[in-house]
Amino acid sequence: METLSIYPMTPALWQGGFASPGRLDDLRTAGVTHILNVSLTPCELTPADGPFTEVVRHALADDRRLPEDLTLSALDTLHRMIAVPGSVVYVHCVAGWIRSPTILWLYLFACGGDARQTAREITSRNLGARPGDRRLIDAPLVETVHEHGQRHYRPHPRPEALLFV
Repeated sequence: METLSIYPMTPALWQGGFASPGRLDDLRTAGVTHILNVSLTPCELTPADGPFTEVVRHALADDRRLPEDLTLSALDTLHRMIAVPGSVVYVHCVAGWIRSPTILWLYLFACGGDARQTAREITSRNLGARPGDRRLIDAPLVETVHEHGQRHYRPHPRPEALLFV
């Protein structure tokens, strides 16, 4: 079996480190159609490189609580991307250990996933991942995300896209 430098979470969600030209072959092999960059560093890839339908950046720091407005905006972008029939979304930051697993964890929780089980599933696929890192989140942010998900993401247009592989 081929080893990729990116991690499959669900049939439509992959996660990992920076989407650089060095990961381009792996992104293509995984069938990635959309890229969500949640790092402070601009993405090196463009839609034409994939070819990808969309490459979007939401600049989030990894050393402080995620701002509510930026977090919800990143989650809304992820939801819009995954709602596209047949889409495969790659969520990344620089190392793929803190921001991108946390955004993925928040999204799956907002869609109705169990917080603890979702964190276990993510870390079982990316052993370096720390979803829900306490530097980035607190109880009020998690509650806001949960309420936002209930209003905007449920029922999910592609529930099969949220099931862990």
